[in-house]
Amino acid sequence: MPREPETIVNLRRRLGGQLAALRKAASLTQEQLARVTHYDRTSVAHIEKGRYRADEQFWSAVDRKVGANGALLESFRALDAVCQAHRLEAREAELAEARSKALRLRIPPPENRTPSTEAEELLRGLVDTMKRRGLLQLFGLTATSAVAPGMFDAFDSDEQERVLGAIAVPERVDEQVIAHIETIVEHARVTDHQFGPQAALHTLLAQVKILSGMVPNCPDSLRPRLLSALANAQQKCGWLVFNKNDFVGARRCYEQARETAHQAQDVTRAAYILASMTQLALWMDLPAVGVDYAVAAQTWVARTDNVGVRAFASDTAACAFAAMGDTHAAMRKLEETRTYLPRCGEEPPAPYLYAYSDELHTGRRGESLLALGRVNEAIQVMSGSLDSYTSSAALAKPRDVAVGRIRLSEAHVVAGNIEEAAWMLGSVPEALAQNRSARIDHQIHEVRRTLTPWEDLAAVKQLDERLVASGLR
Repeated sequence: MPREPETIVNLRRRLGGQLAALRKAASLTQEQLARVTHYDRTSVAHIEKGRYRADEQFWSAVDRKVGANGALLESFRALDAVCQAHRLEAREAELAEARSKALRLRIPPPENRTPSTEAEELLRGLVDTMKRRGLLQLFGLTATSAVAPGMFDAFDSDEQERVLGAIAVPERVDEQVIAHIETIVEHARVTDHQFGPQAALHTLLAQVKILSGMVPNCPDSLRPRLLSALANAQQKCGWLVFNKNDFVGARRCYEQARETAHQAQDVTRAAYILASMTQLALWMDLPAVGVDYAVAAQTWVARTDNVGVRAFASDTAACAFAAMGDTHAAMRKLEETRTYLPRCGEEPPAPYLYAYSDELHTGRRGESLLALGRVNEAIQVMSGSLDSYTSSAALAKPRDVAVGRIRLSEAHVVAGNIEEAAWMLGSVPEALAQNRSARIDHQIHEVRRTLTPWEDLAAVKQLDERLVASGLR
């Protein structure tokens, strides 16, 4: 077995650091964790340093003990999936024969086919994209996902042949094949949530290729389901590209996802994607375009019963109207969201949407107030939103907290509270921990630029020291 790559070593250290932070936030000692996990204190210390990653039983126990609400277990499973992919790569020679058989599976002999079919091109592209790891490794990524641990390993040979055969010959697609690909997409979402977009984008792009290749010859009865799965993967690609600070690329992905959702006649997904496009337009400083998307989203929101999507769409619309200076429309939409919030917890969220919450709504209310020039109100609301996050929730949602702190820092700059602005901006890297995003890094630099006139202040100098220490300056 070759030495572990640096990527896995770094991920293991991040997971250990996450455990240490949660343990301290819960006022627990390493000895207390050792007692509930049947490990000794030294082993727990090694795990926190990233020298050893333990097993799922350990992470399940400590997740409960520190009150992480599944965040630690998700992180462990994401890391374990990366480790599995590495182990599969190390066994490349052993898998070569199986991979060759899978690619030949029930495909008509060469003399009965055109020399270069779309399916063959797809397979060649996937092999290149996955660095010759092959299709078995691609599906192996689901082996320890948060949704279906060990699912692919549990397939019998017939199931493996059916899944791989459906990739080569799209007419063979069935409900189970689509479900397996959806699980890989969910795994990528979890990976992004814990380790950032760079860790998940490659996997998502591969799923878009696979699903797109299945669409032309998919049986009519499964076409809506397949198109919805494709729209989901395209939208998630847009989200990851957005977090890599490529707004033009994100808009392209969202447009593809919107078109696919309409082909699937999936009104809930279409509404969600349009609301996401509203949010993207605001980050691109195109508020009028954001209003266009917001108004379009309302057309489809009216046709769905999903209150989480309704709340998200009304809040993003409020932000767009506020950016245009339309106080009445913005406040009306914010109040509309408040009517949805009590019901958001009564139903499971759509699989492609985080559960909408008071914290998210309050953050967008503060953002809207700031855009409308009601700075003191915005500071009060934003501060309340950040204070409402528990330690565990803040560690589980690092980007939400980071964006909230950046917005609050902006508000303090506008209000002339320079010391408060500098302190708040300096706390953003701490909130992000290991989940770095080029989009958020860029925003940190933008807010820091607004503090240039006060560079001689001790608070701003201290901010620069904190940014240097975190590699952001």
